[in-house]
Amino acid sequence: DEALAEDAPASVLLELLDSPPWSPSAEDDHRLRSAAKSEPAVANAVEYAAWTLTHGHRLNHMTIFANTLGLANIKGLADLNALLQAEGMEFNPAGGNDGVTQGSLEVGLQQSSTRADLIEHTFSCGTTQKIPCAFLELIERHDGFSGFLGQNAKGIFSSTHQR
Repeated sequence: DEALAEDAPASVLLELLDSPPWSPSAEDDHRLRSAAKSEPAVANAVEYAAWTLTHGHRLNHMTIFANTLGLANIKGLADLNALLQAEGMEFNPAGGNDGVTQGSLEVGLQQSSTRADLIEHTFSCGTTQKIPCAFLELIERHDGFSGFLGQNAKGIFSSTHQR
């Protein structure tokens, strides 16, 4: 029965997770992001809070592990970055020798990230604006390194900052 399928636990959960539990207006979003600009020490946290208020439980990013892709033409992160840049993906300017890669072989981790795509979002007040959605984090691990580098995370999460 179709009515029963709509009330199945998975359907209910999906519906709840697809809708943010908050309903910020465009003005709420603007005020929060403006506050981030006036307080540089907390700007990254405030930007992430603004993203969360707008998107709720949605995925912020997905991580691709360059070491295990199994693609003959991708030998590491540099090759993966080049492939995605050739396909038109915009990268977060994170520094490094190539302008987009953080970390190094010496510290055991290299990573880069794309800029979040901009999507049309309608706020609770009815205003529609383009806002950052989700991004790709790309990593290559070396010599058994399994952790993360705190400074890199700060740069990676700037991928969803409003532009």
